Amino acid sequence: MSQPATSTAETTAQNTPTPTNAPTQVVPIEPVVINLTLWVPPQFAPSQDTEAGILLQDRLEMFNQLYPNLQISYRIKAESGPASLVESLYSASGVAPLVLPDLVLLPTSDMHIAAEQNLIFPYPEGYPADDDTDWYSVAAVLSSHQSQRYLLPLGADALVMVYNPEQFEMTPRTWADLLNAGKIISFPAAEPQAIFTLAQYLSQGGLLRDTNENIILEPEPLATVFTNYDQSLNANILPPNVTQIVTDEDAWTIFSETEKQAAITWTSRYFAQTDGDLQATTIPTTEGQPFTLVTGWGWALANPDPNKQAAAAELAQFLTEGEFAGQWTQATYLLPLRPFALTYWQNEDHQILASQLLPISTRVPPPDILNLVSTPITDAILDVFTDVHSPEEAAQIAVDNLGN
Repeated sequence: MSQPATSTAETTAQNTPTPTNAPTQVVPIEPVVINLTLWVPPQFAPSQDTEAGILLQDRLEMFNQLYPNLQISYRIKAESGPASLVESLYSASGVAPLVLPDLVLLPTSDMHIAAEQNLIFPYPEGYPADDDTDWYSVAAVLSSHQSQRYLLPLGADALVMVYNPEQFEMTPRTWADLLNAGKIISFPAAEPQAIFTLAQYLSQGGLLRDTNENIILEPEPLATVFTNYDQSLNANILPPNVTQIVTDEDAWTIFSETEKQAAITWTSRYFAQTDGDLQATTIPTTEGQPFTLVTGWGWALANPDPNKQAAAAELAQFLTEGEFAGQWTQATYLLPLRPFALTYWQNEDHQILASQLLPISTRVPPPDILNLVSTPITDAILDVFTDVHSPEEAAQIAVDNLGN
């Protein structure tokens, strides 16, 4: 009996192997490269020429190794003048936003100006981290504008009195100590911003704002400051040309030419000088209460792109870490704003001075206050020193002229 025939189509279907999918080719995903640009003033630029420059250059290279997709470049901008950090930010924001930097090392005084003009941006939540408590309390004030954090602070500079201990039987703490010692104290009496006189006024408990946030001066504490000046002038413990001392450098020059008795200056100048016989202490006050004013530097976010801001904030945090901040501030003659950073300082005397100054520091008043109060105060100082008005009269005139 014959077998049924099998169709050709059926045979072909049975003998043809089932096709399989071709293997998928895996293409590695390259990380997105983000370019970060820093603007820094010349004295702080990455460089092989200075210790501070080497430290910053090495730190940036370390960050690049940790985050290969973040490529860092920098440009040097002047601290002041038509091509300054703030002026350059203003120019770029208007006509060339693509060349805006991502991170700028700004002085704290410029932070307020830049923030008012929307040239820099507040840090996002978490910078610094909530559990990062290794900061002196003044750091938050130095880095904030209208209660928002605009800087991650890196270093500070404080007012001090430098003196030659051989000229004094004990460390002078008060104006009475200076009068009793009969030694010349040099300070910039004609400085346009009147920073030292404002420090004296604030140490007396003087206020710069009332309960309604209006900018004010109070006559009584200001008169006390002017009385100290007047008594010092009459006791011949001020330089003969005190009304011509405009800058910190002027005061230091006179100090150097008068047997180095006493001078008001900044810690950065004291740390940089090489005379090992000199010492520094808090500025003299009426009752001897410790007090000082500080200014500083910090990293500001300058790019409106949120993604760039997030990357720049990470870099800023990396550049304010304790060990680096300690080494860098020592090399730049600034004060670290982290207690832990001080442990990396090698000069024990400077370390002790910094640890005494930073807990009692108050920030230099912001520009909106200085612009109103400085001129009336400076005019009043000159009136006292030239015997045009008594200390009480000069203080009241300064109060009355506020804002005029």
